[in-house]
Amino acid sequence: MKDKDLTDLLSADKCDVIAIINESSFAKKSAEMAGMIDSMYISANQRLVDEKRDFDLNSVLLNVNELSKETDAILIKLSTHIKSLKNEESKLPSSNTILVYDSAKTRTDLIAKVIKSKIEFKNACDNLKLIDRCNHKELYPVLVRLQECRKFLNEYFISLGNETEIEEMKQQFLSSHSNVISNGIESNDKITLLDLQAKYNSLDCKQIFEDAFKAFITHKMTIYVEQMEQVTRPDEILPSITDASLWKILSEAVDMWKSYHQLADELFFDKGSQLTSNSIYEALFKKWSTINGMFVNVMTNEKDQLTACLQVSKLLGSHLESVKARGDEHILHICSKVNENLLQSLKVIYQRETKSFLFSIISKIEPQDKSFKSKHKWLIPCIEDLQRVMLQLVHEAGDIFGVKFVEIICSSLETAIDELINLIINKDYLKIKKDANNEINIHKSIGEITEEKFNSIVVVGYIIKMQDSLNMSMKKTLEEISGRLLTNGNDLFLTPSQLLNKYNKNVVNHKTSAISNVIIYKMSSDLEGLFNQFVGQQEHAKNVAASLPNFSAAPHNYITTVGHSLLQILNTVTIYLNNAYFEASIKKISSKENERKKTTSSEFFLDLWLLDNIAVKCVDYFVEQIHEMGVLSTPLAKQLHADARFLIDAIVDLRLQPTHELISIVATLAEQIH
Repeated sequence: MKDKDLTDLLSADKCDVIAIINESSFAKKSAEMAGMIDSMYISANQRLVDEKRDFDLNSVLLNVNELSKETDAILIKLSTHIKSLKNEESKLPSSNTILVYDSAKTRTDLIAKVIKSKIEFKNACDNLKLIDRCNHKELYPVLVRLQECRKFLNEYFISLGNETEIEEMKQQFLSSHSNVISNGIESNDKITLLDLQAKYNSLDCKQIFEDAFKAFITHKMTIYVEQMEQVTRPDEILPSITDASLWKILSEAVDMWKSYHQLADELFFDKGSQLTSNSIYEALFKKWSTINGMFVNVMTNEKDQLTACLQVSKLLGSHLESVKARGDEHILHICSKVNENLLQSLKVIYQRETKSFLFSIISKIEPQDKSFKSKHKWLIPCIEDLQRVMLQLVHEAGDIFGVKFVEIICSSLETAIDELINLIINKDYLKIKKDANNEINIHKSIGEITEEKFNSIVVVGYIIKMQDSLNMSMKKTLEEISGRLLTNGNDLFLTPSQLLNKYNKNVVNHKTSAISNVIIYKMSSDLEGLFNQFVGQQEHAKNVAASLPNFSAAPHNYITTVGHSLLQILNTVTIYLNNAYFEASIKKISSKENERKKTTSSEFFLDLWLLDNIAVKCVDYFVEQIHEMGVLSTPLAKQLHADARFLIDAIVDLRLQPTHELISIVATLAEQIH
């Protein structure tokens, strides 16, 4: 075993010393091996001594000192090198110098280009004088060069002086191509049109080429409309609305778009459809008075114009749906605008016809049997028929005009309602004049007369409820069309008729006054008889007054009749308030009184309000008559005091409030008696 082998074994991570000693080679040469181990020990000990000497403090300081000297030398060399670089940098041109140079060079190049363009422009102008203007082949490149030079020089505001002449030459050159453009569009010759478009673009006339394309389509559509106008002259027999030339014009507009919008897309990229559609609409707009006149003439020729309006609406809707199916927003947009314009004309016709139709129905309202003329009940069926027609018109208007139907139909309905009120007023179907003249049928009981007067109020209430029904129908129809519920709380589409409100108030006031007058009429004759009776007995009463005991007077028959009449009226009111039309009429007029008194709905009763209106007139008359009697005898004062006390009790029993005048007259009579 050599020294190296032994060293390797002893240096291994897992060194088994026992195994090495027991090894045969080691055991056989033990003396040799011991020498090798001593040598290794001496060598390791010497390395340890050397390492301790190297890390001695003096040695370390000496090494650091040497390192410091070397670092200083390097710094000196670096400083010298930096100074050298700065000297070299100062010899190079700066960035500002470079920019100035570049700017000067750019200006020089620009001046050269301007001079060159002016020279070329002058040469081109000279060449124009030598070229035959009809020789387009030679003329075109010269015009292109002129345009290029002109465009470049104009960018720098360099005036050339003869620009008008150049423009005239360009227009003259391009005008000869207008027919070629038209022929190319007509024959769908894309190659020719692209070549022409390139020429127009090179001469900076891109817009002129586009305008020529639009003008061709507009002109062609205009010619077609004029041809249709010749077909439907007013002096000839007009076709039915379904065969009218209007539909041919609308169909031709779509067909023309189909024919040219793809070619326009090739020439003008993505705005071809828009350009074609706008050109068609421009022609239709230009000839709109003609188209509208044709439409109105055909509509006027229809016997049933309301039905014709519905047919037109369906045809327009069908046409628009077919256009929508093509999936192009531009042609759909112009067709929608045409539809809107036609619907505006249709709106005028529809409003005129609905008013005329409703007026014709209203003018026929009159009693068929004169025996029923005074009972007013015959009016209700007539108004019911009118209401059915109005509701039908609401649904039809929704079908024709869509969500805009409300503003169109409302004016006709409002005018018809006012016309109905005027008819009833002018013919005095509710006998207001008779009530105003205080004409009383003495052969009828107070109950019969009350029912007759209340029937008149029912008629006006029916018209009020008819307004509510029309509003509800319009709301429901609008919800069906729009597909959403109306939650804004505004259900009043019809403007409340001021004439109807005024007439309702007039009817209620006259009818309640008429009932009061019946009671007053019977009370007045009895009061007069009572007064005469006590005046005749006045002298006799003085002679026997001392011999008679002082009994209290009983209420006279006339005043008990008043109490019984008011009770009977209250019972009739209660029955009639179950009638929704009667209630609507009373509620409409009493609500104003409710607001004036600032009472809540729970404190305000329609029956008492109506009865109070009737009773107050009777009480006022009674008090007025007592005042007119002047100085009263004691017996008469006693009788009137008893009558007044009875009237107060009757009014209180009816849940009414006695008037201040009645309470005051009772107090005055009591003082006179005592």
